[in-house]
Amino acid sequence: MTENVTLKSYKNGLRVKLNPDVPFDLLLAQVSDKFTKASSFFKNASVALSFEGRLLTEEETDQLVDIIKKSCNLDVSCIVCLDDELEEYYAQLLTRLSVSAIEMEGLSSFRICDQTLNDGDTFRSSGNVLVIGDVNKGAVVTANGDVYVLGTVYGSVFAGIDKNRDHHIYAGGLQAEIIKIADLKLEKNKNAKFGLLKKPRLYHVYAADNELITEAAIEH
Repeated sequence: MTENVTLKSYKNGLRVKLNPDVPFDLLLAQVSDKFTKASSFFKNASVALSFEGRLLTEEETDQLVDIIKKSCNLDVSCIVCLDDELEEYYAQLLTRLSVSAIEMEGLSSFRICDQTLNDGDTFRSSGNVLVIGDVNKGAVVTANGDVYVLGTVYGSVFAGIDKNRDHHIYAGGLQAEIIKIADLKLEKNKNAKFGLLKKPRLYHVYAADNELITEAAIEH
C-alpha cells in the first residue's frame, strides 16, 4: 500500500513527500501522526523543510508547518522548494531574466538568496538582490539596487534605498504587503495592482511620473 506521507532527510533538512490524491484533512492528520511517532528522533533539531509531490496553497503550507511543530520538538528554520516542476519553472524564468537585465548587469553584481524567505527573515544587499524562491508574509528584502524574485512576493520588497528611483523590482507574482522603490511606495489593498497566478508571469515594478507602475514584463 502506498504511504500518503513519507519523510527523507538530507543535510540540515527534511523532505516531506505528500500523496497528491488524498483529501488534505486526511493528509494533515497523517502528517501529525508521522511526526509524533518520530518526535524522539528529531528532539530539538533545527531543519529546513520541503514539501514535495503535491502543490500546496500558502494556507495549507502554514497548516502543515503548525501541525509539525505541535507534533514534535522540531524547529522549522525555513521552507524550501524542491518540487521538480517548480524547479524547472524557476530555471526557465532565470534563463529569461539572464537574457535581459541580469545579462546587462552581470551576476557578480547580485547578492543571491537561494531559498524562500519566511516571516521574520530579512535579506539585505548594498547592490542588487536575486531571490530564488518566495518572499513570504513578514519577510523583508532590502537593496540599494534592483530586486529580482523568481517566486511570489507576499511580504515586503524595498529597492533603491539609496533614494535612486531608477531601480526596478521584478517578481514572478505579487501579493505584497509593501513594495517600495526609493521614496515611492505601494501597499496591499491601497490601489496596488498586485496579482497572483499559480504559474506566474514576470511582473515589473518601476517608477514613472512620481508613482510606481506594475506591469507584466514576460508572459508565461
